[in-house]
Amino acid sequence: MNLAEHPRIQRPLGTGLKNKEVNFFVWKQRWEKGVQWYAKHFPEKKAGCLTFEASVYSGYYPERVKSILPNVKAILLMRDPTERAWRYFWIRYHKEYKAQSLDALTRAAHPAVQRGIYINIIKNWHKHFPKENLLILKSEEWFSFPTRILKQVYKFLKTEEIYPDKLLRADPWTEAKKKYKYAEIPPHIKKWLDDFYRPYNEQLSKYLKRDFRWKESS
Repeated sequence: MNLAEHPRIQRPLGTGLKNKEVNFFVWKQRWEKGVQWYAKHFPEKKAGCLTFEASVYSGYYPERVKSILPNVKAILLMRDPTERAWRYFWIRYHKEYKAQSLDALTRAAHPAVQRGIYINIIKNWHKHFPKENLLILKSEEWFSFPTRILKQVYKFLKTEEIYPDKLLRADPWTEAKKKYKYAEIPPHIKKWLDDFYRPYNEQLSKYLKRDFRWKESS
């Protein structure tokens, strides 16, 4: 939410929605409400200002985004896919619904696993938008070097560098861990996920010419 502290970057208005994300491009029932419904969640555009929203899942729908915002600039923040899969699975499938055993996470077709194949998401986005319209960052770098990463963001957005008095860089999943009380990932599941994601992470590193190989089990 550091962008919301910038005087020339506007965040969405209070949405009144349960999960606080507009998710217009994601949920069929909201998409069908049309662009006017979407627009009402944002402040009136001011000269010299940018407007943004944060969404976990809009990146999976580049066709819809393109049809409404053809020149949009997007920022993709990626974390270790093994950790992401474990925490998302625990909260969504194991803890909340108590519907699946932990070993369900060692199935390649599971949605919690599929969402961590970042190379597919990025290539699909690039089919619809120029590569220079997507800034790709590692979550771990943001947590460790927030000022450096925020500088990259400002350069990408071509806006003035104005830094909040206090940068918010905490990992939101730290609080989620307390709330949902999920345990450390079992070694055999971590190894399976590390092995599964390895070739995809290597493809991603080659495609972006940057190292996206996260720390793995020894």
